[in-house]
Amino acid sequence: MRAARTLYAREGWAGFHFEGVARTAGVSKDAVYRRYPDAQALLLDALSAQSVARLADDRPIEDALVAFACDAFAYFARGDGYANLRVHLDARQYPEILEQYRLRVLEPQMQHAVGVLERARDDGELHPETSCAAVFEAIGGAIMFHALSSPSGTVSGTEDEADSLDPATVRRLTECVQQILHGRLR
Repeated sequence: MRAARTLYAREGWAGFHFEGVARTAGVSKDAVYRRYPDAQALLLDALSAQSVARLADDRPIEDALVAFACDAFAYFARGDGYANLRVHLDARQYPEILEQYRLRVLEPQMQHAVGVLERARDDGELHPETSCAAVFEAIGGAIMFHALSSPSGTVSGTEDEADSLDPATVRRLTECVQQILHGRLR
């Protein structure tokens, strides 16, 4: 799966094929062909299999959003999220892939996050008129902006290790969450 994500992140849909995935993974083409009916199924399984940041529901909402922001930032800044980002970049030419990606990855994540935010709103942690979807989308946009514009070295660790963000990045992400949630820094 990692080989499929790596190839897609580097080449996009136009350069994504079984032979390249097999070469990147160091396996035979037959091994890939036997498991997947087509390249789209392989790509969507690879993107769905990678764990993405998830909003926790076991802590105060501001803490949960800061932790989510840090995890999502590390995911994109470290490079693991490039394949996921590429789906959006390729969408104009290959909208069917984005549609399936939305159904399998984005919508479940959004539904979960909105549910967590709605419970926090119902518990009085957020203003009663808060748009939970808008909060999550705004935080997602801030994360993406910072991840794509940050210098290398703001994240250490790999997909299999605990990530370590530099303190300035954590502070900036915390400020973004506070500004979006409260309209000011706390």
